[in-house]
Amino acid sequence: MENTPPPAPIDPPPDADPSASPDSISVPPPTSTARTSADLDHEQVSVKMLLSNNVSGLLIGKSGNTVTALQNQSSTRIKMSQPGSHFPGTNHRVCLITGHVAGVRTVVNFVLGLHPGRKMMLVLPSTVVGYVLGRGGAAAQEESLPTLAELHSCAVTVSDPAPGYRSERAVHIEGDGVSEAACTILERMAGRPREAEYYNMSTCYRKHEYEGGRGQQHQHQHQH
Repeated sequence: MENTPPPAPIDPPPDADPSASPDSISVPPPTSTARTSADLDHEQVSVKMLLSNNVSGLLIGKSGNTVTALQNQSSTRIKMSQPGSHFPGTNHRVCLITGHVAGVRTVVNFVLGLHPGRKMMLVLPSTVVGYVLGRGGAAAQEESLPTLAELHSCAVTVSDPAPGYRSERAVHIEGDGVSEAACTILERMAGRPREAEYYNMSTCYRKHEYEGGRGQQHQHQHQH
């Protein structure tokens, strides 16, 4: 039987300590796969804001000039509910903003600048509310995310779903960190695109069209 030559010794890295044993050589940790804010800036996202009639008018501007310029600047699509058409249980109009995270963030910050205080009202899909706000909901069981109140100086209140509209929840956020909270919400929604998808991708909330269930809502959307 032929003798098998022993394996050639493996040279240590140039900067390794020659007296160190193989077990004591440090191995760099694996590169993190977590997505950064810059990565998420290019992801598509939609979010609904609730606006008073006054703020809605300021956003739209004379002959729609303000909202048109804002859409062009941010490369987003902004859709407002009709005057007198409010989100159920409120007297606020619905503003649906769609685009890349960076562009939607620009629109949200512009709208926040129109408010007479550090506050905002959003409408979020019920399937993502717990994950977006932190430490709650089925999706958040995978990642124990800090709450918005822990990350930013703000108070968060989630309204009960209105009868017939359980797929969405109104969220009230108020405090010095409301702008930063909005950024966190958009990034978390972009990171969970399936859960963050609105079933009702419109600004229409007519009670008789939605109380009948998902089938009637789906039919109405395809008619427009």
